[in-house]
Amino acid sequence: MPGVRLVDNPAYDRGNLHSVEAALARHGEGSFLLTNCDHVFPETAATRIAEGSGVTAYCEFERAPEPDAMKVDVDGPGALLRIAKSLTAFDGCSVGLTRVAGEALGDYRRALTRKARRDRSPKKPAVLSSRYRRPPRRPQRMIS
Repeated sequence: MPGVRLVDNPAYDRGNLHSVEAALARHGEGSFLLTNCDHVFPETAATRIAEGSGVTAYCEFERAPEPDAMKVDVDGPGALLRIAKSLTAFDGCSVGLTRVAGEALGDYRRALTRKARRDRSPKKPAVLSSRYRRPPRRPQRMIS
């Protein structure tokens, strides 16, 4: 498929962060779509997420997440406050489809760097935070 690059991550067993770091090491500038390869999405997901700006995550807010789901905490207007599997208070879960627009790439890289540092420090929570917004609540919607 034109424009699609698959990246092998030999450290996949160390967690998703290492997969993202492996992909970003081979990504130049511009927008990209990050997806979990073992997730199934509605037909409309790719089109809807392509319309987002900044960092847009496709999230589910109607069903209870599975225990190992990536949970999200959002504020009233829709800003993504925290995202982590370890959250005990959350509003929904990410379904593993994220678009990072070119203008947000620097912020995204900095957030990942902060997250990696926290993961190395046992005193700080392993939670990725963001300042991006999502559209009003609807089932199976995106946060951006």
